[in-house]
Amino acid sequence: MLIISGIAVFTALGPLIVLMAHGYRYDFDDGNLVVTGTLVIKTEPRGATVELNDTKLNDTPVTKRFLTPDKYEVEITKNGYRTWRKRVNIYERQVTFLPSQNEKISLLLSEARALKTEDNVGDIFAFEDSIFFLNVPGTKIFQTSFDTSVSRVVASSTLALPEARFIDARFGGGGPEFILKSRENYWYVSGDIRYMLPSVTGHQFAGDAGTVLGINSKNDLLRIERTSVSVIANDVLAFKKNGEQIYYLTKLPAGQFALMRTVDGTRSDKVMDIPSFANGSIVLSTDNQVFLLLDRELYEVKDNLAGINSNVDSAYWDIHGHFLLYGNSHETWAYESLANIPNRLLLRSTVQTLSPFYHKGIAYAFLVEGNEIKAVEGDSSGQPNIYSLLTSEVLKKISINEDGDVLAVLDGQSLKLVLIR
Repeated sequence: MLIISGIAVFTALGPLIVLMAHGYRYDFDDGNLVVTGTLVIKTEPRGATVELNDTKLNDTPVTKRFLTPDKYEVEITKNGYRTWRKRVNIYERQVTFLPSQNEKISLLLSEARALKTEDNVGDIFAFEDSIFFLNVPGTKIFQTSFDTSVSRVVASSTLALPEARFIDARFGGGGPEFILKSRENYWYVSGDIRYMLPSVTGHQFAGDAGTVLGINSKNDLLRIERTSVSVIANDVLAFKKNGEQIYYLTKLPAGQFALMRTVDGTRSDKVMDIPSFANGSIVLSTDNQVFLLLDRELYEVKDNLAGINSNVDSAYWDIHGHFLLYGNSHETWAYESLANIPNRLLLRSTVQTLSPFYHKGIAYAFLVEGNEIKAVEGDSSGQPNIYSLLTSEVLKKISINEDGDVLAVLDGQSLKLVLIR
């Protein structure tokens, strides 16, 4: 009897078990089998409360199976953190991941927490996980870090540089090196060495310590040292260096425009002809993928010029996210050539924005909008969550560390480090 009963139960339930394994659920209200989907949610930190259409689920990480295909309202809360909301679509026989497979929703603190403040600061420059800052007289450059370690002087001089601003910084063999602009003049600074650079544009560091590249009024690309200046190439309209390679835009004697490449000026090779332009710039990835911004038209250099977008004012390669970040004062975009969706709009604002950047690790864009620092979720699957992190009347510049949990904020003449997650 037991064997017969077992066979009967298996015969009755076996098909149902197989169907459930294939994503079917029996709807007792309609008396039909329904094809379902699955929702998976992971957060950082873990242990956040999830509500699905006002029904409380387990704390994260959550896997909810047998959901009828439809639109659902998801709300994630955790004490001390900002609420995360999103409308998501569940599809039959599919697993929907929030935010995406192998990723986690980064929850932001309900209130940004001040970690450190430095006063009398004229400008800041974030490089890797270091923060360099100038004092207001422009006589000293300090180095600190996002972990609030003690600030130390890395360059100083009795000569003041009024209204000094960072143009670039790097770590050389003898310590940090800086290119500064003070009113109309540019300066090279490292340790106790400080000298005025010739009147050139497009300042970038050359390969050797103490050397700078720039274009003079005759469109010569110069290699500038403290005691000498040499010409690398002529008729250069814009350039960009990465490693030993220098890419530059030029107008050839025949009148056409071209993209050229040289290795520290030893020999120049033409990469391709390009359209004529009035204003142009070059962006290089870390592996020398080339992008051109010509009269607000952005291109990727492949076998030919591939258009990316129009009405672009600025573009740069994000070394942490490994993608091209570009836009104008009202829009910020991310471009990844090999992604499923290469071009993604990260944020759009009706007012002019300042210092927009994107942290790919936590999937948020950050910007200064008026007197607010805002965090905009970068997930393109639905309406992004937008948070106002802090407000001030004189926000000038922001940056973030590699972990994406500490913001560096230049607020008037104060450098503030604030914990956001």
